[in-house]
Amino acid sequence: MIPQNSNLPDNESYVRWLRERIGTRRVILTYVTTLIEDEHGRLLWQRRSDFGWWGLPGGLLEIGETFQECARREAREETGLEVEPIELLGVYAGPQYELPYPNGDEVQQCTVALYCRITGRELNPDG
Repeated sequence: MIPQNSNLPDNESYVRWLRERIGTRRVILTYVTTLIEDEHGRLLWQRRSDFGWWGLPGGLLEIGETFQECARREAREETGLEVEPIELLGVYAGPQYELPYPNGDEVQQCTVALYCRITGRELNPDG
């Protein structure tokens, strides 16, 4: 039985619950990527702590969350910026987006890319 929202305090708990049942085998997960442009036309990139790669801010869609809500939350958590999603740039899914994480977990990503405008706060990246 899949747990209900009220039984899940956060998304990490859901992923942990899922991994307890399937181990590290491949699972499809949905992500939102934000493309955040400043007033000078520069696109914001960040260095990922898990892989050390440069990437765009974003993360895993939480249960009960819309793509727009996820974009706002992830931008705030990872960059300190408040953003407003303006445009859907693309949806990317398929076996070419399979990714093994450093801990051995395997995912096939389904990613929704949203162009976002900065609406407030100061840049304050996490980590």
